[in-house]
Amino acid sequence: MVKNKVYAVRKGRKTGIFKTWKECKDAVIGYSGAQYKSFDKVEDARLYLKNINHNLHKDISQLDNNEMIAYVDGSYDINTKFYSYGVIIFYKGEKQELYGRAQDKKLVNMRNVAGEITGAKVAINYAIKNKAKILYLYYDYEGIEKWATGSWKTNKEATKEYKKFYNSISGKLQVIFNKVKAHSGNIYNEEADRLAKKALLENLSVEHGKKYDSIHLVESKVYKTNLIPIFNIRTSEGKEFNTKKLVDKFKQEWRNENLKIKDIENLNIVLDCKELKAIFIVKTKQEAKIVEIEIN
Repeated sequence: MVKNKVYAVRKGRKTGIFKTWKECKDAVIGYSGAQYKSFDKVEDARLYLKNINHNLHKDISQLDNNEMIAYVDGSYDINTKFYSYGVIIFYKGEKQELYGRAQDKKLVNMRNVAGEITGAKVAINYAIKNKAKILYLYYDYEGIEKWATGSWKTNKEATKEYKKFYNSISGKLQVIFNKVKAHSGNIYNEEADRLAKKALLENLSVEHGKKYDSIHLVESKVYKTNLIPIFNIRTSEGKEFNTKKLVDKFKQEWRNENLKIKDIENLNIVLDCKELKAIFIVKTKQEAKIVEIEIN
């Protein structure tokens, strides 16, 4: 038996509960800051109108087979000029993670917003490809909805293309936009943010006249009140190394001489990339010495 959905409009040209998507669409499309959602039960729609929030995990578990939830976010690297996206998807009881990066000249000057626009398009295309009929799209930059629905003018080529893209899919998929506050502790929004940042690091390539292959990264350690940086380095000859590996070698050399790490009072490290060696200048109470570690 096919369920008859109802649509609750909390903010729009008209508010209330509507029986068809057409009635709902007329009330919200093009209306700045519209808030609306579909429900299987009128009781749930009434609770929504009263501004009583539903538990997110309950919403996920109650998705119909043709409904999908997607969280999207974007990021940007000022050094490499790449923007990236992260997408968390819930569909048919499964969770999917999608992420990637790009340098489209039409988008790149929009920085992290470019990533979020791309993420929204990825989520929409994924929904259509997998035959979803309704996509609940969660985002934190309001232009994701307002450019799509026409609430904001599309003055740039990139936003015009985004609006054109949305118009082309509107007959295939019902997208229900849900804005979340950035970095407010929403677990899946934060996950999408982390995926976007991950996309900027994986398979890293750098262009400075030459294009290098992937650098195999070792992550720095990040704690609540401190961080331990690890530098991943590639020389002009293509040799790769990281500072963690060099420090570990130094520790081993130090211990091989029956010396203790706790006796070190002062330590300076010089990376000589021309000679391919790390120079550890060490001072203890008894002496000052230099330990050289070859980079290989």
